[in-house]
Amino acid sequence: MDSYQPCPDQRKPTEFAGYSQYVGYYEPYNSALVMNQKGFEIYHKSKFVPGAEQVPFPILIKPLEMILGGVGFGHFFGQQEQKAYSTLGGNKVAPSICYESIFGGHMSRFVQNDANILCVLTNDDWWNDTPGHRHHYEYARLRAIETRRPVVRSANTGFSGYFDILGNDFHKTEYRKKATFLVQVPKVASKKTFYTKFGDWIGWWAIGFTSVVILLLLIFRIKKLKSKSIV
Repeated sequence: MDSYQPCPDQRKPTEFAGYSQYVGYYEPYNSALVMNQKGFEIYHKSKFVPGAEQVPFPILIKPLEMILGGVGFGHFFGQQEQKAYSTLGGNKVAPSICYESIFGGHMSRFVQNDANILCVLTNDDWWNDTPGHRHHYEYARLRAIETRRPVVRSANTGFSGYFDILGNDFHKTEYRKKATFLVQVPKVASKKTFYTKFGDWIGWWAIGFTSVVILLLLIFRIKKLKSKSIV
């Protein structure tokens, strides 16, 4: 859902702040609502879709809106903390919105903060009938395997579904067809996986090792060619 926060003292903090004659300057958010014993808490999305939700270099990009006939670029604000939110059932959930679920490191920080269920809230209709919405669904499987946490995915146009900690999916709904399902999410151990603790270090070490090997091979090859030219 969209939410808005009036700017403190009505000062325009950045080029991305909106303005209304009723509330003055405000900050727009893409948000999720979590109901719990406190009543409710609000999570603000922090990983944005480029262009649609946020663009770099606002001083250069924003004037293009008028040149393009008033076409608006995304100017959303977000929160930095990947906080786990308590629910009425006593679980702690990670509410990710749309594009955020493709970032393994981002989602693992929720688990570092004791989330035991990952939730994905998304609108995949804009993909139309392309592979995009299918790929987006499969990212939830990766997040379940990486963190060993169940994932509940709710897409207002499908695919919705439930993934267990091994990445097996259940209750998958059809694309653009109305459906509901009820699932009881089991309690999972609080143990954190290697990926949750260390992130993509295996990948970075592999890149580093491969780069060193390639460099050594090039050096060896160059030396060999020089020795042949001398002979």
